[in-house]
Amino acid sequence: MAGIQGLQVTAGGLVQGIDFQLVQGASLEGVVTDSAGTLLPNVYVDLYDLSGQALEFARTDDLGHFRLGGLPAGSYYLGTDTLLNYLDYWYDQVVMLTPGAPQVDGATLVQLGESEVRTGIDFTLNQGATISGLVTGPGGIPVANVFVDVYLDGAFFDYTLTAADGSYSLSALPDQTYYVKVESLGAYLDVWYPSALVRALGDPVADGADPIIIQDGVSVDNIDFSLEPGGGIAGTIFDSNGLPIPGVFVDLYNSDGQRLFYTETSLDGTYHLGGLPDGTYYLRTDTLGLLVDLWYSDALVILYQDPVGDGAVPLVVQDKSELTGKDLVLDQGGSIQGRVTNHFGVPLEGTGVEVYFGDLIYDFGLTDSNGVYSVSVLPAGTYFLQTDTLDGLINEWYRDVYIYNQGDPEEDGATPVILGHDQAIGGIDFVLGLGADIEGQVLSALGQPIAGVYVDVYDALGRYYDDVLTATDGTFVVSFLPPGTFYVGVDALGAYLNEWYDAVPRLTFSNPLVDGATTVATEDGVVIVGIDFALSPYVQPVAASLQIASDSEGAAVLSWMAELGVAYQVQRALQLDPEPVWQDAPSGVLEIEVSGKSAGTAGLRQYRDPAPPAGGAFYRVVVSAFPIAEGRPVITDETQGQAWPR
Repeated sequence: MAGIQGLQVTAGGLVQGIDFQLVQGASLEGVVTDSAGTLLPNVYVDLYDLSGQALEFARTDDLGHFRLGGLPAGSYYLGTDTLLNYLDYWYDQVVMLTPGAPQVDGATLVQLGESEVRTGIDFTLNQGATISGLVTGPGGIPVANVFVDVYLDGAFFDYTLTAADGSYSLSALPDQTYYVKVESLGAYLDVWYPSALVRALGDPVADGADPIIIQDGVSVDNIDFSLEPGGGIAGTIFDSNGLPIPGVFVDLYNSDGQRLFYTETSLDGTYHLGGLPDGTYYLRTDTLGLLVDLWYSDALVILYQDPVGDGAVPLVVQDKSELTGKDLVLDQGGSIQGRVTNHFGVPLEGTGVEVYFGDLIYDFGLTDSNGVYSVSVLPAGTYFLQTDTLDGLINEWYRDVYIYNQGDPEEDGATPVILGHDQAIGGIDFVLGLGADIEGQVLSALGQPIAGVYVDVYDALGRYYDDVLTATDGTFVVSFLPPGTFYVGVDALGAYLNEWYDAVPRLTFSNPLVDGATTVATEDGVVIVGIDFALSPYVQPVAASLQIASDSEGAAVLSWMAELGVAYQVQRALQLDPEPVWQDAPSGVLEIEVSGKSAGTAGLRQYRDPAPPAGGAFYRVVVSAFPIAEGRPVITDETQGQAWPR
């Protein structure tokens, strides 16, 4: 399909030749009947794409016929919507258990060609079964207008309301196993059938509910409920002037951060949460950002769904007790405003400004076309602000503090903004720089470019900061670095010896200070070039056989055949189980007692411990000329770890 083109129209002008050439679309047709063959009018047939998104619909006429026309070629799902009179089906006769998810239910896909007229997309609907019963309160009084919900596989499936006489009926249910509960909106304790308290949201099995099984389309009657009153929590929500606030949501949470119940304050600011089972609750307001929300009692809502982490006071309902006077006073909150520009004074539109309360993001704002942002409804406290821009500039903490540790302003030494009660603070401005680039090339010792290896950047304290991959020609660019001191190292992924910049071996891998790496200084707007590497290949040592024998004095001697130009190190451990601690063996004054053997000619190497431990020891020989990230590799083959006690 051709792309959409815009039309430019000038005042008083006339644009001609805006013509269209239409293509005959494809169509889908069928008939909907019931199981007795009766034609069903006024049934909706919905068309879905491959993702389950509804595209359009048709409605059956008096003869049960429907047609969906003007369709492009493609793959579609079709499903009925009978508005609860019959079971709904996907084509081809697949019971609809998950509306909007034809793939989940196993619906049949219809492939439609260009301009194709497809007929015979028929549906035969069954009425299904019903679950019915009666809901009463204390003394057998009928309870009207409460919700009766039916769950399938732990997920909500359907609902109805009780009539004036407390009766209810849930119809058009396919053969399945269900769970039914009553939700009285705080008037009574909510229960699963037959009388299990609703505690685990949406988990009837965990709450101990009894299953209700529909089989062969047979309805189930007498699923009755006898409701009892529960405990309650009540109070009033005021503003800072002592006036009641209507329309505030009041939520109850458990200690796991699940919202269990909620209500809304009335015109006089009062609220009541009833029908509560005995337990421990946490109460909070939700003003939708209009006021500073609080947990009871007066703890700021910072973690949103973590009352314990925010320091909320628990409310304990015991023996169906009624807790009253749980009042809260909400402040309007203060505000922080400022402006974000680049170094040329140009305002930056659409830049995010994140407001941290400790090491957590409490709120954020966006700059307008003038670069101005404002974050309001902030409680009194100490905040840190940072920018979040995608404009090719470097982000900062206020004021001019560069971000090395994302989410940790205090570690970076950020400047705090101290906000008083309902105070408005302005002038918290940011001027963002371009940052610095570090560029270079990674080559082999023979001058060949090395592609696809990591170039890692660490800050002045030796903390990881960023990384990039080298391009096909071995070049790399690390951008948006703040002014400062950095270390740059290559991780060659085992193909070459890792290095820090300036040919410093990268022995510890993640600690440039220990390795004595050379620093790279950056300045704002400056491109640092020539940070190049020439890597030597990592040579996997050839396995060597380690022999152990006794000399003329009865002392044990290690012997092995050295390779040309390879250095070796003898290591010693006092035990092998559960985990040996290998350390370089001690050296004595004689050549045979030197544990570190320098590179030389090929041939026999030997070592004798000048001070063997009284309790015995274990020995091994490793290559010391080829350092890698995790230490030196053991070169012995089947005798690796061979040792002798003394």
